[in-house]
Amino acid sequence: MKRWIRRILLGVLSLYLLAALFAVPYLIRTKAPELVGAITGETLEIDGAQFNPFILDLTVEGICFADPDGAPLASRRSTPWHVNGSICWPRC
Repeated sequence: MKRWIRRILLGVLSLYLLAALFAVPYLIRTKAPELVGAITGETLEIDGAQFNPFILDLTVEGICFADPDGAPLASRRSTPWHVNGSICWPRC
């Protein structure tokens, strides 16, 4: 394989890893609560998120779903998700 093709592939892989390691958890922590609030009017709090781009595992930690008055409706310490193609399901 030509040297410039390997460099392009390495650059694309590096960008994918950086985006997956930093952008995905950031977007889940910041955008998911905004979307849930806009759609349901309820409050969603997320303490943290981790994404493994190699095996497509997502773990969301410290989830609290509350009504507008602040009374909790549901909460969970940690929720692991396995992403496989276009299907997502929680692993419990």
